[in-house]
Amino acid sequence: MDVTKLALDGLPDQPVFVGRDAELRRLAEALQPGGRPVVTTIEGLGGVGKTALALKAATTAARAGWFPGGVVMADIQAYEQAGEDTVASAVVAGLLDATGTAAEHIPPGLEDRTRRWRSVLAKRAAMLIIVDNAAGPEQVRPVLPGASSQGRHRVLVTSRHSLAALQGTQCMKLGVLTVDEAVALLEVDLEAACAEHGRVRAFPEAARQVAELCGHLPLALEIGSAMLRQDPHLSLVELAELLRCETDRLDELNFGGAPAVRATFDVSYRKLAAEEARGFRLLSINPGPVVGTEAFAALADLPVRTAGRVLRELARAHLVSSVGASRWRMHDLVRLYAAELTQPKETEAGGERLVRHYLRIARAAERHLDLQGKAAPDKTFSDRRTALAWLDAERANLVGATTLADNADAVDLAATLHSYLELRHHWQDGITTAKAALSGARRLRDRQAEWIALSHLGHAHRDGHNYDQAFECHLQALEICRKTGNRGAEAYNLSALGNACAALGRIEEAIAHNEESLRIRRALGDRYGQRLTLNHLGNAYRLAGRGQDAIDCYLESLRLWSEMGDPLGNGRTLTNLGAAYHDQGRLTEAIDCYVQDLDIAQKLEDRPAEAFTLTKLGHVHRESGQHDQARDCYQRALEISEELVDTRATLNLLLELDRLDGTISRLVWGEGVTRGAARFSAGADCGPPCYEVVRDYHDD
Repeated sequence: MDVTKLALDGLPDQPVFVGRDAELRRLAEALQPGGRPVVTTIEGLGGVGKTALALKAATTAARAGWFPGGVVMADIQAYEQAGEDTVASAVVAGLLDATGTAAEHIPPGLEDRTRRWRSVLAKRAAMLIIVDNAAGPEQVRPVLPGASSQGRHRVLVTSRHSLAALQGTQCMKLGVLTVDEAVALLEVDLEAACAEHGRVRAFPEAARQVAELCGHLPLALEIGSAMLRQDPHLSLVELAELLRCETDRLDELNFGGAPAVRATFDVSYRKLAAEEARGFRLLSINPGPVVGTEAFAALADLPVRTAGRVLRELARAHLVSSVGASRWRMHDLVRLYAAELTQPKETEAGGERLVRHYLRIARAAERHLDLQGKAAPDKTFSDRRTALAWLDAERANLVGATTLADNADAVDLAATLHSYLELRHHWQDGITTAKAALSGARRLRDRQAEWIALSHLGHAHRDGHNYDQAFECHLQALEICRKTGNRGAEAYNLSALGNACAALGRIEEAIAHNEESLRIRRALGDRYGQRLTLNHLGNAYRLAGRGQDAIDCYLESLRLWSEMGDPLGNGRTLTNLGAAYHDQGRLTEAIDCYVQDLDIAQKLEDRPAEAFTLTKLGHVHRESGQHDQARDCYQRALEISEELVDTRATLNLLLELDRLDGTISRLVWGEGVTRGAARFSAGADCGPPCYEVVRDYHDD
């Protein structure tokens, strides 16, 4: 008799399986003869592939001859509506039947059945017992072998919940697939089912989009594959488009007779206690991918201690996952499911509470961005670095929160974030938040909030090189300020309007606007504003070829910045002064300005400004004939630009290195391609010398 064959015949069909190499190695170590421990649990979100992994490991182990006594499997999900004792009793009865115990010899009660089962195991060669879809430890304990036979047998359990309460158990948490594994699953599943070769390989980007929209969840990917198999004319591009709409995605992932993603999540949700179920629903309101315990406490209107307990229970149910100290993530598809369950009143009230929470802390963080040398009175953050770290970590949540509430708090939050987003050069987020603030200000008919939002929107458009939009925003803001008689705000927007004009090549208008701004600010005694306008006026003078006038403006601005103790403004003015000296061939003075500016950027941890200044410094060193110093500056700037994924700056720096000594040409053609390829071609309208650099990144 082929015991291995009998063991395999007793298992369900093995589904399509890819990846999970590390998990399979870990299971092999536990299942092999002499391995430890006796019980291994595979835990994770519904649909993540726990059963598939268990079956793959079991099949491999059985074929290796590790379990001459056979492999048996009990699916507890079939009894999920019954009580704990009833489920356990039915499972043990099924295992007794599977191992040859006649029905009339199976006792009626759980305790008697457990004793009979352990006596069977005591006489049997090594067996592998798979318990699938266990809801809790009490469903598993009666299945475990007795003390006399534990050394031979192994138990493999899958569950949506943590089973750490089973003593001596090895717990394996199973996450979603990697993007490459997810794409491979689509490809293998399609080819295995219909011998369809190359469909995924022909559209790799669309396949990656489908994998991402499915959240790399095996169940969702298998449903997507079924949709493609059912309709040969449905392309991967079209499937991605079907799944792109968040409100319809779970409906699309409900195909034919396959287990629907929504139904799979239902099973886990129904087992939650009332407080946990409410917390689960409310978590979907948080706009970012990760939420902190304190933010969730505010969202759910719970004490922080209680909120932490609720989150830990949701993590035990694998409906959220811990991603660091007091940080929690909800899978994208789970978040969509939770959002469907949330009532409009819950969403509105929870959103308002969350916005108030983020606004309170963002205001405290923003005080630390005031760089005028004053100690921040708020004790929420110990220093500027910790404030910036919090803003960086919460950026997605903060930006998204500006659209959560239809009230003044949301408008104030958007305005509060402006300094941070500008400092970090997140101009796209700046556009998002300013538009949200503008919409809110107009609904509230708050004219001051409206001009502030328009001004912030103009700054964000300028940083994104959308100069026409920037001009229109500042022009509208200026009109509001004049109508309301706000002279200080009028001066502010005149200077901003001048900047937009300068970027559009309207230099005389830029000079006129900034000169008018400076007159108003001097009349008002606004020394802080004078610093800004002098800097902007100097830029306009420089563009007009009035180099000495520009230098005079920058030097006066520097004196004011130094008096007020604002290193950020000081650094920006030094950048401009260095450029003006460079224009006049005063290279030593230009280098001195850039070195000072670089030191400020590094102290402020302003990485984009650091890269920009290094590039400028490299230019001056190159013109001075100091090629080693120039190369060092360009290479340091290149490292930062690649770190920031700033493609434009990266390409320009590659070009500068090639102009300097052919570094990139040698890299590509002489030493082989390790990061990609570069192509240089003459530009038609850019003026000599001009090159277009194209890098096609790929793994070598």
